[in-house]
Amino acid sequence: NFEGTGPDGSQMPLKIGEVGAVITVSGAADQAIHADTPHLFEHCDLPPHYANLFIPAAEDTKYNESNNKNNGGDNDNTGDCIVTGDTLLGGTAFVVGSHSLPVCEQLMDDDDETGAARLERERRTVRPSIRIGDALIFDCRLLHFGLGNRSKCNQRRPLLYINLTHEWCW
Repeated sequence: NFEGTGPDGSQMPLKIGEVGAVITVSGAADQAIHADTPHLFEHCDLPPHYANLFIPAAEDTKYNESNNKNNGGDNDNTGDCIVTGDTLLGGTAFVVGSHSLPVCEQLMDDDDETGAARLERERRTVRPSIRIGDALIFDCRLLHFGLGNRSKCNQRRPLLYINLTHEWCW
């Protein structure tokens, strides 16, 4: 794992991989649930070998509709947006425990006619609130999805990411 040592007992170096951004535009819907990488083996769970570092690059804003009406505004969604820190821009939702292969298989059981898999997936979903200056690191096998951008301010939500892997991993 990322805290582990190599075969000779020395610390294994991390490799910084791709650095990029995901940008969610105003009006975008929720992303499909997914993992960024598959499990290396289907017969056993291993410690993390690939992690993602997320860094938000924008603060949420809120459209001040009453201010626009009071000032004779024409509802063009400009000039009346204030920083609030709420969640209109979306974010990323994570399904707790889904990095484990048996749990992931259970949660993604499309043949479950009772709906139990969907209900359990919803029960395990968390939506962390992260702001500029925060960082979030997660195992890339974890099921997650980007939340829709409901901003009325035509604001984009840029999210910077950095891939971290062990030296031996692609």
